[in-house]
Amino acid sequence: MVVNLIAVIIVAGAFGTYLYKEFRNVAKYMEKDKKLHVFVSMGLVVVLSIVLGILYGFARSIGYAIIITIFIGICKELYDKLVKKTKFSIGDLKADFYGIVYAIVI
Repeated sequence: MVVNLIAVIIVAGAFGTYLYKEFRNVAKYMEKDKKLHVFVSMGLVVVLSIVLGILYGFARSIGYAIIITIFIGICKELYDKLVKKTKFSIGDLKADFYGIVYAIVI
């Protein structure tokens, strides 16, 4: 059991390191706005997971955090379209998705 846990930690650490290096390579070419979407989404998932885990138990906290973060991202794009009269950006939603994935891996 302990050996399996250690193996999972090593693999997760290696995969997380790989993703971090890949993100740094991709981030060089990302617009500032997209980087902001990635980091805000990542932060939301992490913070919401912790808060929801403390309040309601950790069993479902990550799933709920992901759903809430996706909802916030879509609402932000709808706000941009309807209130600010700019475009609904699929690229921003993709950046939100990347942030969610990075938060899950971390």
